[in-house]
Amino acid sequence: MRIRDVVPTSLGSTLEPALLRTPDHLDFMTDLVGPYPFKTYGSFISDATFPFALEDQTISLYPLAWFLPSSTVPYYGDPRFYESIMVHELSHMWFGDSITPERWSDLWLNEGHATWYEWAWAVASGNARWYLGGTLQQRMHFTYTQGDIWRALFGPVAMPSHGADNVAQLFSPNVYDGGALVLFALHEEVGDATFMAIERAWVERYRFQSASTEDFIALASEVAGRDLGPFLRDWLYGTTTPPMPGHPRWTTTPVDAAAAATDLGPAAADALTVR
Repeated sequence: MRIRDVVPTSLGSTLEPALLRTPDHLDFMTDLVGPYPFKTYGSFISDATFPFALEDQTISLYPLAWFLPSSTVPYYGDPRFYESIMVHELSHMWFGDSITPERWSDLWLNEGHATWYEWAWAVASGNARWYLGGTLQQRMHFTYTQGDIWRALFGPVAMPSHGADNVAQLFSPNVYDGGALVLFALHEEVGDATFMAIERAWVERYRFQSASTEDFIALASEVAGRDLGPFLRDWLYGTTTPPMPGHPRWTTTPVDAAAAATDLGPAAADALTVR
């Protein structure tokens, strides 16, 4: 495949160390979920000002500021920060750009998966404590504590209470982190081997198609060899957060408690930016 990047000409040499990480990111993703679905990939790092990254098909868009040291944002320019986000956007080539959500309510299939692999990269690269504020399990535990609050504010993971009338709220923490938490729950329920078999089967079965949450539930049940419908529907459509398999002591914060804090690791605020 061909890798092509678009950056301001004057900053080519400055940005090259970040751009040269793409092959390792591709190796990471293809080892986990299978062949890259397109013929080209790369990064478009723009010197325009905007507060997000965006997974355009075959090329991911980023604001320049994230890749340059800053006196006001200490983690800007830090590979531990921008590489996890680069993997998030890359993972969308499988989850979102080659498999399209059938409806806006299926958005978690894009963002939950991308967040899952973003966090997995932080773990694999040895940066979980810095990026996630702890181990992956600790981050998932924190996310679990916020589950009922987020469901009350934004609706269930696969049934958000805001749609086309309020797109900014549609892209909520419950779609990103809550979606990743659903995948963690599935992983804990079926085990690592079956979970990864589900992931690989999903991207192969529905490549270059639109697919729904119910399609994911059906495929997961097929691969696992048992009906996961009740389990996954509780996690995806329930107004309260179900018990976490293997973690009976995990509890959620009451909805009437103070709003959730998200400042876990140095990059937590930007890690929740709409992508």
